[in-house]
Amino acid sequence: MMSKFLSRARLIAYLPGLKTLRSTVLCQRSFSNSVLQKQCNEEERKTNEGIDWPDTKLGPLSEHDKRFSLPGNVGVVTQLKQQPQPIAASPDQTTYDVLYKPLRHDRHAAVFAQFVNAVSESEESAEEFMKEAYKNPKNILEMIAQDCPPSLVKGFSELFPDVDLSKGHVTILTLCQKTNSDMSGWSSEVEVEREELLENFITSAVEICKSLTKAGFWADFIDPSSGQAFVGASNPNTTLFETDERFRKLGFEIEDLGCCKCVRHRDWGTHIFVGTLFTNAPPDCDEMKEIMFNGME
Repeated sequence: MMSKFLSRARLIAYLPGLKTLRSTVLCQRSFSNSVLQKQCNEEERKTNEGIDWPDTKLGPLSEHDKRFSLPGNVGVVTQLKQQPQPIAASPDQTTYDVLYKPLRHDRHAAVFAQFVNAVSESEESAEEFMKEAYKNPKNILEMIAQDCPPSLVKGFSELFPDVDLSKGHVTILTLCQKTNSDMSGWSSEVEVEREELLENFITSAVEICKSLTKAGFWADFIDPSSGQAFVGASNPNTTLFETDERFRKLGFEIEDLGCCKCVRHRDWGTHIFVGTLFTNAPPDCDEMKEIMFNGME
């Protein structure tokens, strides 16, 4: 089960867990070429479907409409009434005048209303998913792709010495896994669960970076065990662990326990494992949507 919420600078997805993401990205990468080709063919078919050629947008290449005999595609009322142009509307009407054709602002209003409804439905779906998640003891994975706060760009640039993050867009993708154990303490159970989550995260993150790189973007992630870049060159003098204070600006809380610090989720408390990826792919680009949502419906 999965829910999603999309905005201009923030993309959120909820999945059953890192195991699901790991298996999905591996399968997705194996069949990515055939899937993308199929999607392109389908989009092309939908684009061409229902178009009457020649297309009026082609200007001089299109066939002239005899009803508009005057310059500037202007016609007289008698001519228009003699040859009514039907358009899609209510079923009880049989003929229409061109003046009934929706105006541009009408179409804009309709598209905006559809967008508002879609966002509302997404928010409601996310809320319903979280309610069900609390009833189900299974692990939950929260994926959030968001624009990097400008105040953090310079500091994060030091993590990747061979990349200048100050030039261009920077997106941070956080993978937050709800855990069975309380990660604020230590026990054999905590260690075993963390090692398993670490393995699943690294496998998933490597495949995600490969997918984004193949699409023409730069992507790298932080190894939670070392706090340094995994794919490209790393800076031994700079690290980023999940208890770093900068995570506060990414939506997490950092709790000081006296002897140590721990990261806290707004809903799951300290029952979490956090992994972080960096890329210059925008949060709402097609490649990011495919990674987070494809095959999860």
